Amino acid sequence: MWKKLFEKRIWYRLYIERLGEPLIYNFVSLFVLLFGNIEQKIKYDLVPRVPYSFGLDLAFKQAKMSISKGIQVKRIVIIEFGVASGAGFFNLINTSKKLSKYYKLNTKIVGFDSGVGLPDSLDYRDHPEKYLQGDFVPNDIDSIKSKIPNNAELYLGDIKDTLLEFQNNLKDGDFIAFISHDFDYYSSTKSAFSLFNLPHVNFLPRTVMYFDDIQDIDDHKYAGELLAINEFNNGNKKKKIVAINQLRYLRIFKNSVWINQMYWYLDLDNEFFTSDFHKNKRLSIKLTNPYL
Repeated sequence: MWKKLFEKRIWYRLYIERLGEPLIYNFVSLFVLLFGNIEQKIKYDLVPRVPYSFGLDLAFKQAKMSISKGIQVKRIVIIEFGVASGAGFFNLINTSKKLSKYYKLNTKIVGFDSGVGLPDSLDYRDHPEKYLQGDFVPNDIDSIKSKIPNNAELYLGDIKDTLLEFQNNLKDGDFIAFISHDFDYYSSTKSAFSLFNLPHVNFLPRTVMYFDDIQDIDDHKYAGELLAINEFNNGNKKKKIVAINQLRYLRIFKNSVWINQMYWYLDLDNEFFTSDFHKNKRLSIKLTNPYL
């Protein structure tokens, strides 16, 4: 982990994303780093893999909100599509462990990977100019497996098969809360979206999503993950994947690229999106007029 601090790209990102922000934010960050809790550290982008830590914290908040509304969430499920060497997978495990203790909510971390790197590309839609068959082969699957804790699972093989196995292993009260997509290809991402059609899988009303491969200047809506998102939305009337609105303006540090990579999954057929569900769960909004 500490080796990354010496990488040129990390220093460049710090220069662009943090040092260009107001001095007061960076100054306060030092105190938060030393004395803040996990939620505060995530708010100031001080937890490694910031989009993961932010996404997880938001997922926990959505889960607690859902519980307060009467949804029977017993455990939240955190998913990474595309484990590769396992760095992101173990980051999810470590960060969710801290958040689980902070929010007092149990977690299940699940990773999906072919185990043999990328398959052959379908066509231009899989960005063959960027990725090739065999890219991202895990270095040591056995080592990854040996370090997986009891509340995590790694599924290796064809996503069509492993998703069914994953569904069968879910328990009552399991709700998917966070999904990271890092399958690179359009075709693989589209296959992973079949998760949303599984009949016995529960999602939080607003499920947090992160897409790793939509931020480069050569990514576009006619290929890759962006194409998969557009086709999913066009093919589903009530199930949608939408960017989190106004997120950049709500963040303390606003220069980060990853802000544009955060999405919601919404199933608008969920009873959560009906007035009847909320009638007895909140007070009506009453407005005041200071001129009267």
